[in-house]
Amino acid sequence: MGSTTARKNEDGTSSSSNRHHHLRKLIQLTDSSNFYETVMAEYDPNYGVPFCRAVGNECSSGELLIGRGNILGGNENNAPNTLDGCPDGDLGTYWADESLEKIVVRAGGMNGTGVENPLEAGKVATIVATVFPYFDGTFNYADFYYSSE
Repeated sequence: MGSTTARKNEDGTSSSSNRHHHLRKLIQLTDSSNFYETVMAEYDPNYGVPFCRAVGNECSSGELLIGRGNILGGNENNAPNTLDGCPDGDLGTYWADESLEKIVVRAGGMNGTGVENPLEAGKVATIVATVFPYFDGTFNYADFYYSSE
């Protein structure tokens, strides 16, 4: 049930605000195709990786991947955070040697088309990785795989 508030404007005219109307508008906006939701991943002990339990326009690892293995100055929580258990390696120093800090999987292409849609199997998605490379990054790489499962 909505409520209405009437008020007098500085020019002497009156206006009213219908809270129910504003709520309905908000619901219409969130139901539209322009709704954008970032889902934050949680660590899933069954998979051993960050996992988004809900569907949105993008899934972000947030701060779950910060660091690398047991590297000096930057231990990674739940390392190695890989499906196959491949270890990160513990040699080096945090922010002097390479680390993968964050992964965001976003609906749509790199040019921004389709970002207003939810992530969906069989549709275009873009992976954005935040990394700290060693030196100039020439010899660093990351492999990303996808599956229909």
